[in-house]
Amino acid sequence: AQARFDLAAAENQLGLARTALNLQMNRPIETEFTATDPGALPTAPSSADETVTTALTLRPELKAIEAQRQGLRQQRRVTEAGDDPTLLVGVNYGRNLDAGGFGNRENQTTATVTLSWPFFDGGATRFRVRQVRQDEEQARIQLEQQKLTISQEVRNALISLATARQRLENAERQVTLAEEVYRLAGVRRDAGEGTYVEVVDAQNQLVQARNGVVNARYDYLTAYSQLQRAVGRDDLAVQAALNVNRGEKKS
Repeated sequence: AQARFDLAAAENQLGLARTALNLQMNRPIETEFTATDPGALPTAPSSADETVTTALTLRPELKAIEAQRQGLRQQRRVTEAGDDPTLLVGVNYGRNLDAGGFGNRENQTTATVTLSWPFFDGGATRFRVRQVRQDEEQARIQLEQQKLTISQEVRNALISLATARQRLENAERQVTLAEEVYRLAGVRRDAGEGTYVEVVDAQNQLVQARNGVVNARYDYLTAYSQLQRAVGRDDLAVQAALNVNRGEKKS
């Protein structure tokens, strides 16, 4: 009876999970699909420092702040130029078609030079420059803070992944132990030294141990997806290969 109840609860959870996934994918909740076994579990990156470096290169938040800093830098340069003197040089060439009079020239060239210097702007330009510099400094601080946040996210994700791996290995050892207990219970029953109840208990423990492996695999994949999000790359194996190649070139 308990097994049938557990089966019904598992089927209900499966239906809820299907609905939630369809909602996340923005498609009708009644869409049918078949879940597939992910197969071999992905491995964790070997170097935490290189993984952090990769995240600092790929995360779009940092790229957005850096683009903002570049825009502020250009804005400051333009604002600073408003306090500098400007020199305008012009040359005009003209031809006099009626140059018959005395002193008239047929061709004339006129040059003009204009020097402008904003002496009396009330310090408005310097004020605007200081304001832009403050914005630049705030963007720099924001960038450094975001780098620290991303570094912490990556390292926390790596720790969670390592912990999930340990739980999975422990769960797999529990399955091995439960399988041996179940086998021995059957041997004792066949030899007349054990009871059927012992066999059923051992079988239930084996089922629980295998369920523990399923849950541990789920936790590991969840932790791996959190690491993917923290790094900003889906295929972390590609980055691991790139890191290995860089290490070989350095050696």
